Amino acid sequence: MVLLLLAALTLAARWVQPFLAVVAPAPGAKVLVVEGWAYASELDQAALWARQRNYEWVLTSGGPMNAWGDNRTYAERAAQYLAPRLPPSVKLQAVSSPNPPQDRTFTTAVWVRDWAKLHKVDVTAIDVMAGGVHARRSRAMYRLAFGPQTHVGIIAAASMDEDQARWWRNSQAFKDVLGEGFSALWSTCCFWPGPAGSRFDFPGLKRLDEGNTP
Repeated sequence: MVLLLLAALTLAARWVQPFLAVVAPAPGAKVLVVEGWAYASELDQAALWARQRNYEWVLTSGGPMNAWGDNRTYAERAAQYLAPRLPPSVKLQAVSSPNPPQDRTFTTAVWVRDWAKLHKVDVTAIDVMAGGVHARRSRAMYRLAFGPQTHVGIIAAASMDEDQARWWRNSQAFKDVLGEGFSALWSTCCFWPGPAGSRFDFPGLKRLDEGNTP
């Protein structure tokens, strides 16, 4: 019985990281959304994907960096890094958003959705690039924000942490994988925003009565 339990735990440990760091791009996607808080090595991967898959648009997302002496948003920083690394045919746009106290990924997804609608960008199918084990939760948030009419693909950027595949051997990877695992579970069972476009669409808007206008 003990051996069976150990075997089950070992299989679960080896399964959870690739389950979270999913790579499943959407067929025919012409838009790549890059989460702007990515590391430089992850942005390099985004540029490579953009060259290989012939996207028409690369949209970077993210709110204020709140860094000393740097007034940019994560979206702007990522766009500035990607600009010289993308083919001339790809249109690049930073889609900056507020920095809410919670549900940051969903808020950035709402801003990307509304920007695309305003500028008449076809989002029948999009790909989202997220960092490593954050990918599954990012896909869930973009699906909620865009709705069933958009096929949301996901690309997990390879992590800088070489131990993430064996996350139980490294304290930081252990925290990353377990944290994202529980967050993905909570997002699936407990996070239900209002209908797209409603005043309850994301955390900043549902507190309009308190004066917290985004």
